[in-house]
Amino acid sequence: MTAREGPDDGDIACIIYDEFMYFSEAVANSLKLPSIILTTMSAATFLARSALLQFMAEGRLPFQERATLAAWKNTADPLPPP
Repeated sequence: MTAREGPDDGDIACIIYDEFMYFSEAVANSLKLPSIILTTMSAATFLARSALLQFMAEGRLPFQERATLAAWKNTADPLPPP
């Protein structure tokens, strides 16, 4: 803690955790502490993950029927708008 906030008494101010340690949020909530998620992925991974989550929300993924090479050749857009 800083001098403005008072003396350092050893109390935990907040929990900072990686997003894959999902259980840390439950611990922070049970201790009534604020928490911050630290994401350590690259920008490209973030964009790809965001796109996959959007496709799943729109029902484009997982594919509802088995895609064959012939089916892909006959379509102009393999992922048409819903």
